[in-house]
Amino acid sequence: MVVVSMLSVSCYREEDFNLKMIANEQDVDYDLAIPLFETRLTIANLLSMFGRPENFPTASDGLVHLVYTLDKPLRFDIGNQISIPNVPLGNFELAGIPYWKHDTILSVTQRDTIGIDIRGLKAGAALDRITLDSMEISLSGNYGLGMASTLDIVFINLRRNGQSVELHLNLEKGASLASTQLFEDVEITFEGEYREKPHVIYEVRFRADMNTAENEYPNVQTGRIQMRPSLSRLLYDRIEGYIGQFPIRFSGKLDVGLQNLNVEDVSFYEGTVDIASTLRGCSVPVFINSSDLICHFASDYPAAEVEMYPENYTLPYPEPTASVLEKTDVRQVDVLSLLSHKPKDFSYLIDAVLNGGENNDVSHNVIERNSGLDMDIACDIPMHMAVNQFIVDEVLPFSSIDKVDLIKRFFLKGIVTNAFPLEVYMHMDFLDADGKVLFSPVDGDTIAAGRVENLHVVEPAIYRLDTELTSDEVAMLADTKSIRVWANINTYHQEEVKIYANSDTEGFMRLKLGARALLRLGSALGDALGGNGGGETDGGAL
Repeated sequence: MVVVSMLSVSCYREEDFNLKMIANEQDVDYDLAIPLFETRLTIANLLSMFGRPENFPTASDGLVHLVYTLDKPLRFDIGNQISIPNVPLGNFELAGIPYWKHDTILSVTQRDTIGIDIRGLKAGAALDRITLDSMEISLSGNYGLGMASTLDIVFINLRRNGQSVELHLNLEKGASLASTQLFEDVEITFEGEYREKPHVIYEVRFRADMNTAENEYPNVQTGRIQMRPSLSRLLYDRIEGYIGQFPIRFSGKLDVGLQNLNVEDVSFYEGTVDIASTLRGCSVPVFINSSDLICHFASDYPAAEVEMYPENYTLPYPEPTASVLEKTDVRQVDVLSLLSHKPKDFSYLIDAVLNGGENNDVSHNVIERNSGLDMDIACDIPMHMAVNQFIVDEVLPFSSIDKVDLIKRFFLKGIVTNAFPLEVYMHMDFLDADGKVLFSPVDGDTIAAGRVENLHVVEPAIYRLDTELTSDEVAMLADTKSIRVWANINTYHQEEVKIYANSDTEGFMRLKLGARALLRLGSALGDALGGNGGGETDGGAL
């Protein structure tokens, strides 16, 4: 038994490839009808071979775009640059307290101010308030007075619900001073000179009633108190006030990725560069001092420059009322003058200053812990283009026929639908195992362009293939291992066109190819494949 296996580039159903669609101009019925393959090609398919598919999205109108953008936004994190380390508050010490029998109250108050090292602030910063998500107040030391007493620590400018934060300890003889307490939603406020040099202001108040049973004849002249308070694990939510100037510099390249494209010349007629800036968790202005966007070309054509920001630019910012503040601004730059030559890459440079303007209204300055600046650059070029010598090339496997002597006549039948506004010269080669051409049943047949109105293909061109192989060509089917289909799309002497990718009427080329054969008398080949096989006949087409 002889079995013929013909290729399909993907699984197909009979209704996907209906040979009845192929014209039977010779009015011949066949013993055998076999679909070979169907393929559909768009500009987007071709371009994605030379870059990432996401570089070639299709707009809602079907127009292919060349889009290249940063892999991830340029990010300037200011919130993570600012931190508040632990704050040791110094020592409180009492020793050798004079005592007379007529004394009834022993009271000592000590006030101190300790500077806070807020890391990440720039020169000239002047703060109004820091809101803390949480903090811990720790005490360590020794209590060596032989009497009961009370110890209060009042943090003057640490406030909860408008009230100063206080620690109250009741101390007995031999009590321990080791203590840690967690506080949430605390504000540290700064006034006057402490705006520029942030400090914590606190008082330690010691009090003992000598006229009690517990404290009868206490020994206070030899006793001693040593205490070391500290603030730790300070996690801020929000900083209000002038934080100083933060320089920002972004530089790099955007790779267009078309330098290897099999195109002699690509000319773009439209294009924009979008610069999106998102200020997160801030109400601080950003001043763009200078910026450059330079387009480099695949050829030796000189690089050309585009200003991303035509002049110094301040990102507007909202009032500091919300817990998370965001502002997005998109600037579009027309790059029409740059795109007459094929771009290879864009280099960019952005010099900016956060909070860098003169006469800045510092009352609006707000930085949150998640504060930052994200900038994204995206170049979007609709593929409104002229293309010269665009080569479509596809090789598909073909299972060879061993007993070609059973074939009397062999016809290739096909339909080519050209929905490009470009003329196509089509070639088809049958190849052996080494890729050498055995014969070419189609060699340079011209397929007309689709009918164009207002730069749109409104009606595809249809080309019908109906070729009978010669006896020599039929004999070479036994050595055929693959079929190469390629088309030369030539746009010389044609008008400007637009290329679309996802329409039913434009932006693609589709090829359906099948084979029909007349078999010789008593053909086992016909029996194996469902043909009539009952002898030479003019009937029994499948």
